[in-house]
Amino acid sequence: IGEGVSSYEAGEVWHLLDTRVHMPITKIRMQNFRRADLDKYNTLVMVSGSYRQLDSLQNVKLKNWTAKGNTLITIAGGAKWAIDKKLVKESLTKKAKPKSKEKMKEAVKRLPYVEASEHRGRERVGGVIFEVDLDVTHPLGFGYRSSKLPVYKNNMVFLAPSKSPYATVAKYAENPHIDGFVSKNNLEHFIKPSASLLVSPIGSGRVILFADDPNFRGAWYGTNKLFLNALFLGSEIRVPR
Repeated sequence: IGEGVSSYEAGEVWHLLDTRVHMPITKIRMQNFRRADLDKYNTLVMVSGSYRQLDSLQNVKLKNWTAKGNTLITIAGGAKWAIDKKLVKESLTKKAKPKSKEKMKEAVKRLPYVEASEHRGRERVGGVIFEVDLDVTHPLGFGYRSSKLPVYKNNMVFLAPSKSPYATVAKYAENPHIDGFVSKNNLEHFIKPSASLLVSPIGSGRVILFADDPNFRGAWYGTNKLFLNALFLGSEIRVPR
C-alpha cells in the first residue's frame, strides 16, 4: 500500500478480508518494502500501481520469495507490472499488424481538433461487464458450477492467453460483451483474444494474474470467490508441464 499504489484497489482487498472474512492482514507500505521480511508470509497481493520504488534488487527479492513455493496475486495494473518486469513468462495482447497491402490502402482520416478528447476517451475501458469462460476444474474455479461468469473490467490491461494449455483459467467468451460501452477496436483486437485470469509458475511457486478487478468496490460478489480461491488455495496450484 501507499505511494504509487491504487488506494481504491488496496482498500477493496482490505475491506473484503477485514470486514467480510474477518481475517487480519498485514499492509506493507512501499517505503518499507526493502525491510519487510517476506518469509513470514505465504501470499502477497499486488494491486494496480507503478511500483517505481522497487528496483532490480527488490524485484529479485520478490521473484526468489515466490519461487520458494509462495503465491503472488496480481490485479490489473499489478499483473501488467509483473509482465513488464519479466517476473513471469507471460505477455500482453498486442493488436495484429495489417498486411502490407492492407497497410498501403489505409489513409489517415481527418478529424476535428475539438473532438480529440472525446475520441481518445472512447478508447478507454471505463467500466464494462464481460462474460468469461471459466475452467471450473481448476482450483481457482472451485465452488463455481457454471463456466459462464460475468466480470467487471475498468482498465486497459489485456493479458495474452498462456502458452501452457492448463494456465489460462478464464478467457473472454466468443461474444463477451454484456453491458457498458466498449469500442469496436478494443472489443475485437484486445478483449476477444485475451485472457481474464492466468497462473504462471515461478520455481515451486506461482503468480496469479487477474486482468480484471475481482473485488470491484466491494459490490462485485461474483468474482470475490476467484480472489478468495487464489488466496486460500494458491498453494495447491501446480501448472502441469
